[in-house]
Amino acid sequence: MFIDAIGQQAMNSEDFPFKGLLSENAISPAYLSFKDQNKGEDLYSEKKEDVIKTSESRFYLNVPGLNINDFFQSINKENKNEEGLYIMAVPFIGGLNPDYSGLDFCDTAAERIVESILNSQTPVLKIDVQDKLKKTKKIL
Repeated sequence: MFIDAIGQQAMNSEDFPFKGLLSENAISPAYLSFKDQNKGEDLYSEKKEDVIKTSESRFYLNVPGLNINDFFQSINKENKNEEGLYIMAVPFIGGLNPDYSGLDFCDTAAERIVESILNSQTPVLKIDVQDKLKKTKKIL
């Protein structure tokens, strides 16, 4: 999906182009926990539609975009990290991270994603890049 990141509006889960991930609940809407839970409770009592209460009596504000962790990994509908699925598109994470943009964002995001992959319990396909390059040169 091409994303024009220059002034593009925030996108939500229903805008996500990979409908299979949406239907499998691999992505979820973004929510921020209230720093002051009493403020969250007050807004919830006022029936503010963007405020939810969990079964643990915690209050969250729904913000634009998709829910991700600190490593840009998608958080699914069960509030668990979705192994191998990373969301870096600013319009989908702008509600959680409105200050991400530019090359410094790309560098930081890539570093965090690689760290997450290296620490993952999911097997990673290892490719011998030098061997692939040698074979490619022979063909050319």
